[in-house]
Amino acid sequence: MRYVLILIVVFAGSLQSSLAYQPNLELQRQQFLHARLFLQQGNEVAFQDIKKQLQGYPLARFLQFEWLQRQIEQKSVKSRQIQHFFKRYPKTALSRRLRQSWLMDLAARSQWKTFLQVAAGHSKELSNELACARLQALHDLGHLRGVVGEARKLWMSAKTHQGRCASVFAQLEQQRPPASPLVWQKISVAMRRSKPALAASLRHFLKPSARLWLDVWIAVHHQPKLIFSNRRLQKDSLLSRKIVLHGVKQLARQNLVEMHKKWPAVKNRYKFRSDQVNRMARYLAMRAAYLGMPEAYGFLKGLKGKQHNGQTRSWLVRTALRQQDWPAVLKSIRRLSKAERDEKEWRYWQARALELTGKKKAAEKIYRRLARRAHYYGFMAADRLQAEYRFYHKAIAARKKVQQALLLREDMRRVQEYRAVNLWPEARHEWNVALKKLNHEQLKAAALLADRWQWHDRALFTAAKSKQFNDLELRYPMPYKTAVFAAAANEGLPPSLVYGVIRQESAYMPKVKSHVGAVGLMQLMPATAQTVATVLGSASFKVVDLKTVATNLKFGTHYYRQVLDQFAGNQAMASAAYNAGPHRVEGWLPGQRAMPADVWVDTIPFTETRGYVKSVLGNATIFEWRMKGETMRISERMKQVPSRSALSL
Repeated sequence: MRYVLILIVVFAGSLQSSLAYQPNLELQRQQFLHARLFLQQGNEVAFQDIKKQLQGYPLARFLQFEWLQRQIEQKSVKSRQIQHFFKRYPKTALSRRLRQSWLMDLAARSQWKTFLQVAAGHSKELSNELACARLQALHDLGHLRGVVGEARKLWMSAKTHQGRCASVFAQLEQQRPPASPLVWQKISVAMRRSKPALAASLRHFLKPSARLWLDVWIAVHHQPKLIFSNRRLQKDSLLSRKIVLHGVKQLARQNLVEMHKKWPAVKNRYKFRSDQVNRMARYLAMRAAYLGMPEAYGFLKGLKGKQHNGQTRSWLVRTALRQQDWPAVLKSIRRLSKAERDEKEWRYWQARALELTGKKKAAEKIYRRLARRAHYYGFMAADRLQAEYRFYHKAIAARKKVQQALLLREDMRRVQEYRAVNLWPEARHEWNVALKKLNHEQLKAAALLADRWQWHDRALFTAAKSKQFNDLELRYPMPYKTAVFAAAANEGLPPSLVYGVIRQESAYMPKVKSHVGAVGLMQLMPATAQTVATVLGSASFKVVDLKTVATNLKFGTHYYRQVLDQFAGNQAMASAAYNAGPHRVEGWLPGQRAMPADVWVDTIPFTETRGYVKSVLGNATIFEWRMKGETMRISERMKQVPSRSALSL
C-alpha cells in the first residue's frame, strides 16, 4: 500500500508539473522575446533578470548561447563560461556555432595556444578560413611538422587563396617551397577545372625546363590543335599524356565528331593507362549523348567492358529512345543491371518498346503493375491502357501513446518553442537531429505531428523517411489556398499545376532561399523576378518581397504563364523551361521531326530538370484529383514536342 501511495504522489507531481508547464508557455515565450530584445539593446541587467526566470524553459540554452556570442563580439568572454556551455551541451549545433565564433575571435587576437586547445578534436568542423588560422597557429608556435601535413590538403584545392590563407601560404612557401610533384599535382587540378590562370601562378615554383612544359599545357588549353603539332608533345611521357588528354577534351568541345574519329590514332601514339583510355572513351560518348547528337548511340554502344558504368548504360537507352529505335531500346534495357531494370523508369520504357514492337500482351502486363500506384509512370502506364487512375490513399497510423510521448521529449519541446518564436532554421535543425533518434513507429508519429502543426516541409520529409508514401492528404497538402487560387485564376493556370510547382520547388516554405539564390514558394531567381516586375509595372519591387506569399505567387504564376505561352501550352516543356530556362529547352528540341512528350522528357540531358518535369506533372495530377475527385489525363498535359524548326515558325 505504501508503494502505491508513493506512485500516486509521484504521478500527481509529474502531472501537476506538466499542467503547470502549459499555461506558462505563452508568458515564457514573451519573456524570451523580451530577453533577446534587451540583449540586442545592451541592457545586461534586464536580460539577466529574465534569463534567471527562464531556467526551465526549453530555449534557455539558446539565450545563453546568444549571450555568449555577444560576449565574444565585445571581447569580454571568459573561457570558463564557454567551456561550461560546451560541457553542458556537447555535440549540438549551438556548441558548434559558438566554437566557430570563439575561434574566429581567438584568431583575430592571435591567441594561438588557446585557439589550438579549442580546435582540438574539431578540425572537420573548421571553415577554410579557420583551417588556415590553425596553420598560422601551428606555424607561430613552432609546430612545423604539423604545418606541412595540414597545409598540403588546403594548398591543393583548386582556388586562389585570399585573406589569412594567402598570408599563411606565402610564409610557408617562402620557408619551405612545395616539392615539384606537389606543384604539378596542383597544376593538374587547376587545369582539370579550367583554371589556367591559377596554374600559371605556380610557374615560379618550377625549374626553367619545367616551366616550358607548363607553358605548353596552357597554350594547348587555348589552342588544343597544338597536340598534333607541338614538338614537345610528340614524345611519349607522363606529362605529355596529361597535356594531350587535356587537349583532346578541349577539341571535343569544339568538334566532337572529328575528335572521336581522331581519338584512336591519338590513343595508339601514347602509352596511356587503361583507366585513362576508359575515362576518355566515356567522356566522348557521354558528351555526344548530352548534346543530343545522332552519333551518340553508336558512341555509347561502342564502349566495352569497364568503359561502361550505370550512367553510360542508362544513356544508351535514352539515346535509343531519342531515335525512337524500339528494338534498340529493348536491347539497351537488357544491358542494364537487374536493379536498374527494376526501376519504374526502365519498366515503363520496356513496356513502351514491347508495345511498339508488336508484343502488346507483355507490355500490358508491365503497364498494369505500374498503374497500381499514383506517380508519373503509373499515370503514363494507365494512359497506355486507357485505364482509370488508381489513387491509393491510406492515412499514416501511429499509436496515440507514441504521439503523446513524442510531445514530452525535450528535443520536441525545443522544436515547438523555436517554431513559436519564429526561429525557423533552428527549429528545422532541431527536428532533423531529433529524427535520427526515433524508431519507425516514432517517425510515423513525428510525420503526423508535423502535419498537425501544418509544418508541411517537415511532414513530407518525415513521411518519406518513414517510408509512408500512401498518405496523399499529408504528402499533397494545399496551404495558402486563397492566394494560390487567386494567382492561378489571374494568369489562367490550373491551381493544381501551381501547387505542383510549389511542392517541387520549395516544399511550401515561403521564405526559403536556395544555394543559387532562388527565393520563396515558387523559387524565383532575383533577375527573373526583376524582369517580371518590369512587365507587371511593380516599380517598388525588392527581392525581399519574394518572401511574401502573395508577391511570390503573383510573380511565379506570371512567369510560368509566360513560358507556357512560349511553348504553345505544353506543360512538359513549360515546366522544363521554368526549371532550366527557355533557352536551354529550345536547345533540347528535336532537330527535324516532332517527338512524343514522354520520350522528350526522359531524354532531357539535365538530371535535375528531367526529374523536375516528371515530379511537377505527377504532382499536378494528384492535386487535381484531390480538388475535384477527377483529373486531367497526364498525357493531355504532355503535348507532342515540336522540332526546333517548327517552333521557330
